[in-house]
Amino acid sequence: MLFHTVLHPLMQCYISRNPVEAVESFVYLGSEIHSTGSLEPEVRRRIALAKSCFNLLNRGIGHSSISFSTEVKLYRTYIQPSYM
Repeated sequence: MLFHTVLHPLMQCYISRNPVEAVESFVYLGSEIHSTGSLEPEVRRRIALAKSCFNLLNRGIGHSSISFSTEVKLYRTYIQPSYM
């Protein structure tokens, strides 16, 4: 994948005679890389991912008899890694 802004619109890149698709952004090693170099899309993606994980976890333990300290441990185990 190549960023479309790096290449001239009429220029086509090939690897082993296969065309390489030009894209706005892609995920590489868990981080979103954007053609503008901006980190905003990555930050928004991580916040959305953490929110989704938190909502799923909260549905499971929100109304249960799990102690607060256990809830904190679950949060640190499942939620924090998703936005770090």
